[in-house]
Amino acid sequence: MSDTDDPQIDQESHHVSGVPDASYADFSFDATTTQFTYTADEQDSRRSSRGLMIPEDASTPESPPRTTKGPARKDAEKRREQNRAAQRAYRDRQKVLVDGLLGQVNEMASKLQQQETKCELLESMCKRLATENEVYREFLKLERTQ
Repeated sequence: MSDTDDPQIDQESHHVSGVPDASYADFSFDATTTQFTYTADEQDSRRSSRGLMIPEDASTPESPPRTTKGPARKDAEKRREQNRAAQRAYRDRQKVLVDGLLGQVNEMASKLQQQETKCELLESMCKRLATENEVYREFLKLERTQ
């Protein structure tokens, strides 16, 4: 192996070249961004290998960071609005249900009060009839003894 066959590293860009049969041979390392970037030839071969399409700015350090804008943000806002509407509808249904149950409770409480009043009236009537029956029995005893 001669000196020309050895891999060469450019000290300024840290570009590695001259390594045969290595898919990682032609890349650069940027120490300021701590990212590896491939040379144009390597990027083209990566882009076309196995039918994968890699965006041009996917590996360059100059590409801005992705943010959620456009359709993704609109979809998220739409989902949040749908969730709010669903929660509002759920609360409304629960309120109707609770109001209906409270109405039933009040109706049953009223019927219970009526039944208790009726029961008290029947108990007092029963006591009065028992007392009256006792008086008649005493009266009959007295008449028989005479």
